Parts: sequence; C-alpha cells; structure tokens
Amino acid sequence: MVCREKQRFETVRLQTINRKLNAMNKLMMAVNYRLQKQVSHLVYENGQMKHQLDTVNSSP
Repeated sequence: MVCREKQRFETVRLQTINRKLNAMNKLMMAVNYRLQKQVSHLVYENGQMKHQLDTVNSSP
C-alpha cells in the first residue's frame, strides 16, 4: 500500500517536472526563432551596408 502511494506521488512529481520542462522548451524555441529572424535581418542589413560602402568607395 505504501509503495503504491510512493509510486503515485513520484509519478505526479515527474509529470509536474515534465510539464515545466516542456513549457520552458516551448519558450526557448520561440525565443530561438525570434533571434534567428533577427540575425537574418541583421545579415541582410550588413550586406546592404557593404554594398553601399563598395559603391561609395568605387566612385571616382
């Protein structure tokens, strides 16, 4: 009887931990996606600025 109660308690505890970890993982995936979009935008802007500098530097 006591063993089953311990098992039930441990099951509930692990399910709670699992839910928290899943929520944290979801949040981290969302942040990662947002940061990837930001990096892509910065890389694009960097390319544009390099192009502008090349244009200015190659002008006679």
